[in-house]
Amino acid sequence: MQHDTGAGPDGPEAAPPTGDPRVDDALAPLAGLASLPVTEHPQVFERLHGRLVEVLGELGPAAASQS
Repeated sequence: MQHDTGAGPDGPEAAPPTGDPRVDDALAPLAGLASLPVTEHPQVFERLHGRLVEVLGELGPAAASQS
């Protein structure tokens, strides 16, 4: 059984826009993940996580309590 990885013939497809440019910018490095050695993936995810936490912090506590 094969799983769809979302990768096309030229590599992974870009994620669809989220509607928030800050989140889109944070997610952009994921498009190049396949070209990096696996040993570098954790750093990419750590930066992504940090940036998403920043964006959530910018939204304030009211936004966090709506989820």
